[in-house]
Amino acid sequence: MVALSLTAVACAPDASVADSQPDVVIDTIGDIVVVRTHSGSVWGVDATLEPEVSIGEVDGPEEYLFGALSSIAVDDDHNVYVLEWNAQEIHQYDASGDYVRRLARPGEGPGELSAADRMAFLPDGRLLVPDGMNGRVNLFGPGANQRDQWPLRNFHAYGAHRVWTDSAGRTYTLHLDMSAADIAAMNEGLLIVRGPDGTLLDSLPSPTADFDRAEVSAISQPRTPGGASGHRTAYVRGPVGGPPARRDREGYLQRVPHRSAPWGARTSD
Repeated sequence: MVALSLTAVACAPDASVADSQPDVVIDTIGDIVVVRTHSGSVWGVDATLEPEVSIGEVDGPEEYLFGALSSIAVDDDHNVYVLEWNAQEIHQYDASGDYVRRLARPGEGPGELSAADRMAFLPDGRLLVPDGMNGRVNLFGPGANQRDQWPLRNFHAYGAHRVWTDSAGRTYTLHLDMSAADIAAMNEGLLIVRGPDGTLLDSLPSPTADFDRAEVSAISQPRTPGGASGHRTAYVRGPVGGPPARRDREGYLQRVPHRSAPWGARTSD
């Protein structure tokens, strides 16, 4: 198992600039509030990152050895909840980083996980954990042994199920749209809105942008022993800048060649 160290940090304002105020403009467009910070910061000119707690060890007890972490959540009492993707387990640590308990284990029974990869807290203290393989949203708390579940409808078992909550107790889960007419539309995703009790309130298509998404792909050709013929070529699509490169008629960066330095051949080559 690979050990991964987690560190929580806090921003502390510099005392000499704490009185400076940011220049903020707030606009309302329909039901959307747009906030723009033109200059300044609530932290002043400078800010210092101060470590508060570190959880995880390279070599130590099993509950402190992390493999593939997919989500972290913190409750109002500063307890830290860690979701391990490979193990399909949720572990709880207190505000000091000390291990408390295993909240969820792998399986198909109530409160067990099969393909969970995200979690989030509701305002009332319940922890939400969508699980596509088990076809449900697991809820833990707010009491120590309280558990509940909501069914996932029209979902794909192997799709990622992102989850968000708001201050009104609504839950938003994003997953593949299995009712879509084609694969492209399915992959765009569907946003499901639920009330605090799990009641379905709405379903929304995933937001789309009116510009090309920046994408990068690369190919590599092997170098010949003792020579410099190897090179890597990156193809970038989208309105991005960078070093001099070939551009298409739309002005998008298309090809960035990179040649490797010569390297010595081994006797076995």
